[in-house]
Amino acid sequence: MRNDTLKLIAILSMLTDHIGLIFFPQIEFLRVVGRIAFPLFAFGIAVGSYYTKSIKKYAIRLFVFALISTVPHYLVINNMQFNILFTFLVSVIGIAFLKEEKKLYGLLWLLAVPIILPLEYGLYGVWVPVLFYLFRQKKMIQLLLFALVTIFFCLFYSTWIQLFAVPFLLLIFWKPGFQLNLPKYLFYLFYPLHLILLGIFLWFF
Repeated sequence: MRNDTLKLIAILSMLTDHIGLIFFPQIEFLRVVGRIAFPLFAFGIAVGSYYTKSIKKYAIRLFVFALISTVPHYLVINNMQFNILFTFLVSVIGIAFLKEEKKLYGLLWLLAVPIILPLEYGLYGVWVPVLFYLFRQKKMIQLLLFALVTIFFCLFYSTWIQLFAVPFLLLIFWKPGFQLNLPKYLFYLFYPLHLILLGIFLWFF
């Protein structure tokens, strides 16, 4: 399956999730649909980290858009956590250490930073893309590991809704009979822009 198709599904899922969170918190189905987004974006981060010509530029790009998204995320989502782009940035830097065979530094980075900083999804969010990267040639192992860490995440935070993310990861096995090519920076731009638009609706309506 082309990664661009996964990105489109993830983007639509994220939009649905945030609409539910902000405008219709009583409609839990919208939040369930939103569980599709995280594993697909995390999978995309792992794929991108592997195929990018420069993981340094990849990390810088994430950092720039994470900064751009900071104020909209704070105003619309209304929490003090660093947004998901910062979470994925920590993952990418950890993967960069692994690529350079600096495994000890990578391990320390991937354990310490999400404990010190209030990142969205915390350790769970940082490690899922890393696990996808490490087992990139073994999709079934990716699925099993994701299921295990998601169960631990749900138990730790006494939540259940994130469990819906597990079956949605099966989308990585889907091979549609069409090709979809999206603009390279679509997700990076969409993330802050959709928060700004939702914020405008929230403010005026």
